[in-house]
Amino acid sequence: MKKSKPSTIGDDHAVVNVLTNTSLWLSIAQFQTGLPLHFHPIVRDIRVVAASMWDPHRLLGPQTFQEQSSVKYHAWFAEYGLHAVRVLQQECMRDFVVYTSFIGHISSLATLLPTSLKFSVTSVDLTRVWKFAARNGHLPVIQYLHMHEFPGCTSHVMDTAAGNGHLDIVSFLHSFRGEGCTKEAMDAASFKGFLDVVQFLHRHRKEGCTKSAMTWAARLDQLQVVRFLDENRTEGCTKKALDWAAKHGHLNVVKYLHEHRQEGCPEKALLEAAKAGHMHIVRYLALHAKDLHAWMHRAMQTAVAAGHLKHVRALVEQGGRCATSNDMGHVVEAALETAMDTGHTAIAHYLLVCYSQLTVLK
Repeated sequence: MKKSKPSTIGDDHAVVNVLTNTSLWLSIAQFQTGLPLHFHPIVRDIRVVAASMWDPHRLLGPQTFQEQSSVKYHAWFAEYGLHAVRVLQQECMRDFVVYTSFIGHISSLATLLPTSLKFSVTSVDLTRVWKFAARNGHLPVIQYLHMHEFPGCTSHVMDTAAGNGHLDIVSFLHSFRGEGCTKEAMDAASFKGFLDVVQFLHRHRKEGCTKSAMTWAARLDQLQVVRFLDENRTEGCTKKALDWAAKHGHLNVVKYLHEHRQEGCPEKALLEAAKAGHMHIVRYLALHAKDLHAWMHRAMQTAVAAGHLKHVRALVEQGGRCATSNDMGHVVEAALETAMDTGHTAIAHYLLVCYSQLTVLK
């Protein structure tokens, strides 16, 4: 068998020269499909935004993702520039436009939009572009879209900005656009406690709000919004406002609604507070009760049926301060019977001791 010749030093150098030839590798890379590795993290974020079920004009705002993705993209853009943007455009043009609006990168958006529209207006969901910019507070993007007369702006864009507390965008849209907003704008701003937005819409817009504005502001402990709506608007609230405020432990809101509004049933609110264990609200409502005996009876029955010994203790202690021994005796006796029927032996034992003490005091 013929022996192969050992490679010479010259041959080795030739191989090294080929393998380290930058121009050659760049030429080969031009014919490869796919994207370089440094594009992949950005593409993943683009696809997250595109594939998500987020509705931009609602209150859902993945703030952490938005901030992290924005920081990542800005660093990537600073290193690779507009050339990389154009490369990425070929991979996911439609979704990329929406994403740049989502993070508010105006340089990339300005590069993408004219080109995208030149080829196909329908290839870009401009409604989502407007809404994402409004939801995430990117006023420069809104101004760019307006200045260049891009379509896609609807009344929900101002709703979006209002619901996320972006007064600057609400003011700009009010001053320079004609789409307006819907009642959802003030409703959503009220839910989140954006009093400045609520005040602006009240003073400058005619759409108003619904009863949900004050109702949900009460549920979410937005006392200043509740007060403003009560003093300046006529829509009012629903009966759930007092119930929800009591259920979630918002004492200051409960006090305000009890003193200034007629909607709702204090008796039901007391029961909601008792079920949730908010005894400070139970005490407040009990002190203002017209029929304390009936309220204490229902609250005690609720606490016993739920097996909440600490709530039962609190009710007995509160009743001792507000009700007569005779009234509390009837309440405790009925509660004791319920505890025995439902098998809550610890509560039954406690109530038996209380009943014995109350009997002595009669």
